[in-house]
Amino acid sequence: MPTPDSTAERHPLLAAQEGIWTGQQLDPDTPAYNTAEYVQIDGPMDAAVLDTALHHVVAETEALNVAFTVDDQGRPWQISVPADDWHLHTADLTAEPDPHAAALAWMAQDMARPVDLTRGPVFGHALLRTGTDRFLWYHRVHHIALDGFGLSLVARRVAEVYTALMTGEPLPDSGFGTLASVRAEERAYRESARHSKDRAYWTGRYADRPPVATLASRSALPARTFHRRVTDLDAEQTNALRAITRKLSVTWSEILLAVTAAQLHRMTGAAEIVLSLPAMGRLGSVSLRVPAMVRNILPLRVCVTGEDSLRDLAARVCRELRAGLPHQRYRYEQLRRDLKLVGGQRRLSGPGVNIMPFEYGLRFAGHRSTVHNLSAGPVDDLSVNVYDRSEGAGLRIAVDANPDLYDEAEVTALQQGLLSLLREALAAPDQALRELCEAGVPAPVAVVDGGPLPGPVHPVLSLIADHAAHRGAAVAAEHDGHSLTYAQLLGSAREIAHRLAARRIGPGDLVALALPRGLDAVTAIVGVLLSGAAYCPLDPVAPPERSAQLLDDARPALVLTTGAYASGFADRAVLLLDRPDTDPGTTLPTTPSPQDLAYVIHTSGSTGRPKGVEIGHGALAHFISGAMHRYGLRREDRVLQFAPLHFDASVEEIFLTLCAGGTLVIRTDDMTESVPRFLDACVRLGISVLDLPTAYWHELAYAVSTGAAALPPGVRTVIIGGEAALPERVERWRKAVGTSVALFNTYGPTEATVVATVADLHDLSLAPADVPIGLPLPGTRAAVVDGELYLLGDNLALGYRGERTPDAARFAPLAPLPGSPRAYRTGDLVRIGEDGQLRFVGRSDTEFKISGHRVHPAEVESALLTHPRIREAAVVGQTLADGTRRLAAHLVADAPAPTASEVREHLRAHLPAAMIPSAVELLDRLPRTGSGKIDRGALSAPLAPALAQVPTAPDRPLEQTITPLERTITGIWQQILGADAVCTHDDVFDLGAQSLQAIQVANRLGVELGRDIRVAWLFQYPTAAELARFLDQHSQEQAASAGLPAALLTDAVLDADIQPAAGRRTGAGRRTGAAPGVSDAREQTERPTGRDISCRRGEVNQEGRIL
Repeated sequence: MPTPDSTAERHPLLAAQEGIWTGQQLDPDTPAYNTAEYVQIDGPMDAAVLDTALHHVVAETEALNVAFTVDDQGRPWQISVPADDWHLHTADLTAEPDPHAAALAWMAQDMARPVDLTRGPVFGHALLRTGTDRFLWYHRVHHIALDGFGLSLVARRVAEVYTALMTGEPLPDSGFGTLASVRAEERAYRESARHSKDRAYWTGRYADRPPVATLASRSALPARTFHRRVTDLDAEQTNALRAITRKLSVTWSEILLAVTAAQLHRMTGAAEIVLSLPAMGRLGSVSLRVPAMVRNILPLRVCVTGEDSLRDLAARVCRELRAGLPHQRYRYEQLRRDLKLVGGQRRLSGPGVNIMPFEYGLRFAGHRSTVHNLSAGPVDDLSVNVYDRSEGAGLRIAVDANPDLYDEAEVTALQQGLLSLLREALAAPDQALRELCEAGVPAPVAVVDGGPLPGPVHPVLSLIADHAAHRGAAVAAEHDGHSLTYAQLLGSAREIAHRLAARRIGPGDLVALALPRGLDAVTAIVGVLLSGAAYCPLDPVAPPERSAQLLDDARPALVLTTGAYASGFADRAVLLLDRPDTDPGTTLPTTPSPQDLAYVIHTSGSTGRPKGVEIGHGALAHFISGAMHRYGLRREDRVLQFAPLHFDASVEEIFLTLCAGGTLVIRTDDMTESVPRFLDACVRLGISVLDLPTAYWHELAYAVSTGAAALPPGVRTVIIGGEAALPERVERWRKAVGTSVALFNTYGPTEATVVATVADLHDLSLAPADVPIGLPLPGTRAAVVDGELYLLGDNLALGYRGERTPDAARFAPLAPLPGSPRAYRTGDLVRIGEDGQLRFVGRSDTEFKISGHRVHPAEVESALLTHPRIREAAVVGQTLADGTRRLAAHLVADAPAPTASEVREHLRAHLPAAMIPSAVELLDRLPRTGSGKIDRGALSAPLAPALAQVPTAPDRPLEQTITPLERTITGIWQQILGADAVCTHDDVFDLGAQSLQAIQVANRLGVELGRDIRVAWLFQYPTAAELARFLDQHSQEQAASAGLPAALLTDAVLDADIQPAAGRRTGAGRRTGAAPGVSDAREQTERPTGRDISCRRGEVNQEGRIL
């Protein structure tokens, strides 16, 4: 084809072509945009006649007679250039050992050649003979010229012309329209009211878009090639699919979309799946008759729960499709621009599902043919391509994957899982999808080994006693100016052990500890273990009903506490730590055996009640040995104890430090009033190792990266865990801190003794968005079965406390492995990267993680249903677009319906604060699936935070202005709460704010204002107006002494046990606690502007739907 000259007719690119042009320019030599297929013709073919037919069709197809150029401003243009410099390639391959394989090899070689868009031709053709009367007509075209439907128009026209030439019949008219008509129609649409209406639909639908669910741990540009796995559904399977569509009143394509979404949910745990759905975009358009590139992408948002059946999910897909299809002409590229998702790794939708239902039905002079796709274009991530193009041959499903993101084994596993789920769902369309495939062929097992332990495992009590014997004067623990040496610690612990023994407490018994952080608590823990008993830590200021529930489950022999908390356990056997009694000189037991119980810690239960996890001495010792080696702890280290005792992170902090011979530095309450104060205290206390909840570390990383605070120079190791670390925060940390400080990302359920896997996030070889959970600790293993993580090793719990529960089945032999070792089924979905490290991708059930708390919605629902006016309740976990995590409660109530504040006050009497929903919605009825179950998928769309129905004070005037400081405060609260509006006089705790969110706001506000903002002030001044007034009236120095008393913020950070007991002018005595995640950095780096909303609280809630 000649080079286009300056006189050639040029036209602007169609919208669909612009994206392809841009992608090609990123890698000009890539063949990724070559699309190709071959038509297998069973019958003799005349190559000369086919050549004539092809030249005729090419000449009448405008889109094939083009080249592309760029003007002086860099704008691309399409040039009309006759495509006459090409020929039909022919080859007889019948002499080859495998003619068909030889043909495919030739095609692959041709597809791998890049196209020069400035010269053309943009297509190629070949006729390959593979049998006596079998021919393969191969045709390739650059995607910028034709989409899939356009290619089908050309192929159908070629067959039509060839047949006419062979039979001597007159050539019918092509019926092709012009590209000019398509350009004119596109231009008119952009200027129409329809365009504005479509834009409003899509931007509204995805304003609260969920995070993109994908199986890949990172993103990549489309590769030059792709992995493909192809499977044909035979006629029987295809007929079964078509039959079930009539039964469910949906289309077969909607069933395949539903199954794909279910499989992605199963492998990622995402509550919402957003698929990328290529759309023909031609119905009702002139382009229906024009071979061209006009294809669009529709994001298809599908809510999925484990309770959904195929009937439920297909109906939901059908509704979503029917809502979106009328708006399908609005360009996907423009929608991404509208949502500010252009560039970088910002995505709107995940894996693609390309349904091509248009049948060719091609006949060449009476000879039948079948069409086989070779490439549908570039693959960003994953693409499931479904073809229905042959007569009676059934459907063909091809799974394509970007080789830079997936290996061939992963693609095969995905394809097999998808087909298995499809078969099972078709056989049982009303059965919960999560229950399907569990009884089928065992899935392959991938094992990740943590390697051997560095040496023999020693019991923790022996290690502590050894330090007391050989380094007795070394400081074991410090708190608020007081300290204990190892000798003093062991001596005091033995006194407690003797006191317990005098009460006949010993091996086989359980002692509940109701103590705050402090030296007494550490001593008591060691003392209980020395007595031979095990300990069960309780929150000393938990709601009485919650404490009673845990004690009923644990059945301890007594409660060890102090006089300050004794009244909460009046009906229990109590030993007061601060009131010594006589020691009769009892004898203590010898070192416990590995199977003896060491401690019990409760987690949320799927049955609606908390469950106590029993950890043995052997598991504890095994964990300490592996973790001490992995973290590299030394006796010179000073380790901060951050967590309260009823979190198993305290086990790591206390026993790792004492077994290593280091000094445990127990934090004081005032340390966490702000991130700068926290880090200043770490400098003063000489901390070298920080062990922090990930949610709090997110705020610390943000403060350090913005220069609002500095990491203490003495800190050499930071350990985080409790929830997934945000890649953006990891990247901030790396840029601000570098590799001088070790950063360990840990993962582990309580059932595996605190931590099971560890990743070095200070490893600069990791990609910016790659945040693995790492490798198992030494001496342990992990197995991945059908995407789900199983843990193995001597660090596993003994089981659950009390009678057998449904959750006990999670501990079971893993039969596929030699010896069927005992394993714990985590319910977490992971993938193994090329480096062998594990990557967390989601949950397989409804369990939700908030600030390190495992929350089963069933437990919250059970507490809600104890309210006398609540008839039905459904609780779901929600992840907002900015990464914020929270619980939302949906209620059906009798009149008069309770307000959100009343609902929360009721729950505070039953549950820890982390389990209190941040959003509450009152419904006339809960949505149900076709099988009558609660449709949790329909409830997963984020709500505005619950707005309390608080009467408006009659003497409170409607404000007409809002100050810049008030706007800043309300703007930050809006970001953190995910609220549409926070008014200056709204009590944020009535809106569902909890302690972590208060920490986040204090941190962001401090960065914004360039001054230290105490968390305490947000509790004392819970409205933006009050806080702004306080900050305006007090200088930095004055405000520094204006905080709340320490008692008001006891255990205020991440402990789920904040109890503001005084000082609040509204809502005094309300309990708050750990709350959903953290906001996205893109919002945090901009000055929050908020909305100029001045309103009375009573006016926020006029519709009465959101409480």
